[in-house]
Amino acid sequence: MTETYGSISAAATKLKSRKAMYQDKRRDHQFEIGEEKTLVDLASQSTPESTKQKAMWAFQLYEVWAEWCRSVYKPESSRYRVGDILMLHLEQHVMTEEDLNEVLSQFIAEVRKDQGIRYPPKTLHELMSCLQKYIELKGRKVNFFLGIEFEKLRKSLDIEMKCSAKSNLGLNRKQAEVISVEIEKLLWEQGILKAVKTRKVYYERCFI
Repeated sequence: MTETYGSISAAATKLKSRKAMYQDKRRDHQFEIGEEKTLVDLASQSTPESTKQKAMWAFQLYEVWAEWCRSVYKPESSRYRVGDILMLHLEQHVMTEEDLNEVLSQFIAEVRKDQGIRYPPKTLHELMSCLQKYIELKGRKVNFFLGIEFEKLRKSLDIEMKCSAKSNLGLNRKQAEVISVEIEKLLWEQGILKAVKTRKVYYERCFI
């Protein structure tokens, strides 16, 4: 009787072992073994290339302004608050919401073309949308257009858009145009935009 129970126990153990082996093999075939990916990598992979190009255009424009601010930084000046933040942080996505609100409010009020001319209202709005996308691609979720955290930024943007509109900048835009001529020109100059083989360029809006 003892031998019978022993045989049954051994058979059950053997069956369980085979079942576990079969399940392990199913897992091997069912799931793909890949490298560990961060949320930043996944966000970048799922974002259209044209959107990433526009986000980079906005960031590079901001960087030129930030470097200029650092070069003229004086602790005793009226701009010391923004200067202090820029001297401390080189990247937007590591700033606090309070600092980001302060810096970008100043940026949108001062950003100009090479000739010192204001950007059209539509371009200014696209600029902030694309900066938001850039920060998102760095792994941080922000919304410049909602909430009290960026109220100062929105007011600054609204003022600049109204001042730009008074100068009749960008008001004669064609209905079929997807991005502004200003953005297209800068994308070409900075080497961000590249022509495809058919010599046509396709754009997508910067969805946020």
